[in-house]
Amino acid sequence: MKSGLSSGELNQGDIQDVALSAKERIYFRRSKTVDPSKPIVVLVGFLGCPSRVLRKFIELYHGQGHDVVYLVPTATALFHYRRGTQVAETLLGILKQVFDKDSSFVMALYSNNGSMVYYNMLRVMEKRPQLKISISGVIFDGSPGKLVPSRAIAAMRISMGLNFLTTMIIRVVFFLWMSVICPLFLPSEVKARNEYWEAMSTPAFHNTVFLYLYTTRDSLVDAVWVQEALEKVSSHRDRSPIVMSKRFEDSNHCSLLRDHPEEYKQLVLSFFAAIAETKTKTKISQAILQSKF
Repeated sequence: MKSGLSSGELNQGDIQDVALSAKERIYFRRSKTVDPSKPIVVLVGFLGCPSRVLRKFIELYHGQGHDVVYLVPTATALFHYRRGTQVAETLLGILKQVFDKDSSFVMALYSNNGSMVYYNMLRVMEKRPQLKISISGVIFDGSPGKLVPSRAIAAMRISMGLNFLTTMIIRVVFFLWMSVICPLFLPSEVKARNEYWEAMSTPAFHNTVFLYLYTTRDSLVDAVWVQEALEKVSSHRDRSPIVMSKRFEDSNHCSLLRDHPEEYKQLVLSFFAAIAETKTKTKISQAILQSKF
């Protein structure tokens, strides 16, 4: 971590949540209990994620010694190309500014709200290499899912507690946005939706560890979508992805940590162990190559 946000001012055991961007509601959980050798977790909560649920996600990673940067983007960032890009640019700029250039990051993505932020980050890094960060692992919980408007509206209704009338109004707005306005006036929106699924099915970096946590009873993201994505990622052997997954049978959307806390924690621990092992193997391979020249 760079000196501007050093945890040296904190006493042992103190925990502080620092606002890194008021506009995008990006926060940083800092304390003196973290292990600086561990990857920084960038946690993106599902749409309308309640603070009590968000805290449980944060505590899971922070309790294992990780710095945690977290945010819960609004619906506009999920469904609007330009807003999504702005969120990604702000987030990447903050990560480059706050943390050292050799820092490694893990993306913890909840629902399509998380995977869409990840997709926008990949796009921004491709177009603006100066914002590129090192991503050593990605956790998908209840994602990635295909961008189906009816499922998105259902997610908003459940997470935000919308009444019938408000839900119907949103349905009409979505229909006009997706079927009329975007195709006629905003082709970039249509292109982004088409590219999103391809990006979620292709590893963007070499030796990345992926963990897919999903359930056959998910009412918002079909298990077959997640299986399709992880199988396609696994097929890209040229990039040597390490793919881990666990399919559950008895939980709903993004409820796995609540329903299976101990198993969830063990899966996450195994995921980080795989990242550490991959890092060690990479260093050994690089040392062997250097010794030959």
